[in-house]
Amino acid sequence: MRIIAIDPGTKRTGYSVFEVNNSSSRLAECGTVFVRGKDLPAKLLAVHRGVERLFRRLKPRQVVIERPFAGKNVRDAMTLNSARAVCMLAAAVIHARVFEYAPSQVKKAVTGDGNATKDKVNLYVSATLGLRQAPEPDTADAIALAICHLNRL
Repeated sequence: MRIIAIDPGTKRTGYSVFEVNNSSSRLAECGTVFVRGKDLPAKLLAVHRGVERLFRRLKPRQVVIERPFAGKNVRDAMTLNSARAVCMLAAAVIHARVFEYAPSQVKKAVTGDGNATKDKVNLYVSATLGLRQAPEPDTADAIALAICHLNRL
């Protein structure tokens, strides 16, 4: 079974792809969809096109998406929620099952600390998977999201 985890954003959308067979899993691919556009509708279209291409090429059965973190800036949270909705729409089109996890759940699953920093998450992701080079932050977040989901399967 193929699982794709998405860390949605309107500048960069990180993704990771895991192949799961019986009780084993492996990171098959990871990266970032770079988003271009002057205004929010153009950026959301870019997110949708990038994620849609990814889903069409890889045909995941499950898609894991991070829930937005409200934080202090409501406007940013609403913008990220729009990017998240676009990713969920792309998953619905291919009939993939969608799973969602809060950022604190992901951090706790990967580092044991629900308040871990992005650097700490990246360090743990790299160590857990034995990566030679640390991934970009958005990619590391998507990998951490997939690890959280795989731990719950």
